[in-house]
Amino acid sequence: MQDWKSKPLGDVTQFINGLWKGEEPPFVHVGVIRNTNFTKEGALDDRDIAYLDVETKKFQKRRLQFGDLILEKSGGGPKQPVGRVVLFDKTEGDFSFSNFTAAIRVLDQSALDPRFLHKYLHWVYVSGRTEALQSHSTGIRNLNGDAYKAIEVAYPSLPEQCRIVAILDEAFDAIATASANTERSLQNALDFAGTGYRTIIEGYERSSWPILQVATLAAKHKGSMRTGPFGSQLLHSEFVNEGIAVLGIDNAVANEFRWDRRRYITEEKYRQLARYRVQPGDVLITIMGTCGRCAVVPDDIPLAINTKHLCCITLGVCRAFTATPTEWRPRQSQQR
Repeated sequence: MQDWKSKPLGDVTQFINGLWKGEEPPFVHVGVIRNTNFTKEGALDDRDIAYLDVETKKFQKRRLQFGDLILEKSGGGPKQPVGRVVLFDKTEGDFSFSNFTAAIRVLDQSALDPRFLHKYLHWVYVSGRTEALQSHSTGIRNLNGDAYKAIEVAYPSLPEQCRIVAILDEAFDAIATASANTERSLQNALDFAGTGYRTIIEGYERSSWPILQVATLAAKHKGSMRTGPFGSQLLHSEFVNEGIAVLGIDNAVANEFRWDRRRYITEEKYRQLARYRVQPGDVLITIMGTCGRCAVVPDDIPLAINTKHLCCITLGVCRAFTATPTEWRPRQSQQR
């Protein structure tokens, strides 16, 4: 790239080790930023900053300045590498950083914007490049400081850095807004559903409702037990283009029936597996994978069998009832 420079991170920044609390007075009361204040998006979460009494002489060398970057150098977990980095953007208050972190201070901000460097190092982390710069000890990941300092940082002129940062900030804000709207819509839907259920139930006197176990109203049967992709009872080679439907865990998604993947067996094979019969109106419940998802078998599938991933509840035993809840009269179970 024309007009871009590339230098090792250690040549354009100063690294400062994190703060140990210490025990020699005098002390000063300051906010200490820890790994728990790092978000996965690379932002500083200041809702739970710890305020501690630390040695004044130690704090003086480790007082955060506006524009400093804070690097997570120890911690992480089995599935979370260290190397997260956040930008310190506070102009008021006394703050330092824990011994599990390090501060990165740009040496010449007229050549390298700390905001651009933050975006760059965040990309280094999310792209997985820090994974190779780590060692493990007693369940904790440790970042190789020398290797991290050797990372090549490519950067354009300062105005171009500012332009890139503005574009990325706008994009990240849009992503955050979309994510928040999605979560809010989901919560609203759950709240609406809960309100609807309460309205229906509270519309009747609870004393007029019979309390029965599902087992007294419905029969259940699990799917066939198999080995391999489709098992000793049902092999992939036994599927045909049309015939008796075979239902699986992928047919019960988001608490509704989906017929995205179609599988069929012959009537001859069905007669061997008839005890796993499923009919319209039956309720399927996933018992493997993501457990507890439900779906009602639709009317356009007159006959099917279920797999080992599903439990089928046959509701035919309680479909006949009169209008009043107290007069529910379950009918006899059909022979299956």
